[in-house]
Amino acid sequence: MTPICEQVEWGDVTSEWDSLLRKVRPAAGPFLSPQFQSAWWEIFSAGQHLHLFAVRDKGALIGILPFMIRDTTAEFIGDFGVCDYMDFLS
Repeated sequence: MTPICEQVEWGDVTSEWDSLLRKVRPAAGPFLSPQFQSAWWEIFSAGQHLHLFAVRDKGALIGILPFMIRDTTAEFIGDFGVCDYMDFLS
C-alpha cells in the first residue's frame, strides 16, 4: 500500500467522508462528520487557516485529516468546549 495524501476542499470529499465515517467510527456521533466540521469552520474559523487532507489508496478514500493552523500550531478542527471528538478519521 502506498497512500497518497492530498489537500482538498470540503465539497471534494463530503460523500466519501460520510461513507468512511459510517464504516470506521459510527460511535463518534456528528463531530467527525463533514457537515459538522464545515459548519464549525464557517462559524469559528476567523484568524485560522484550513488544512484539510484526504488520504487515498488506489483512489479509495482511507483517511481524512481535518487540521487548522491557529497562530503557529496545527490543531484538529473543533473546540474542546463544544466537540466530544476531534480526531483524524481512518
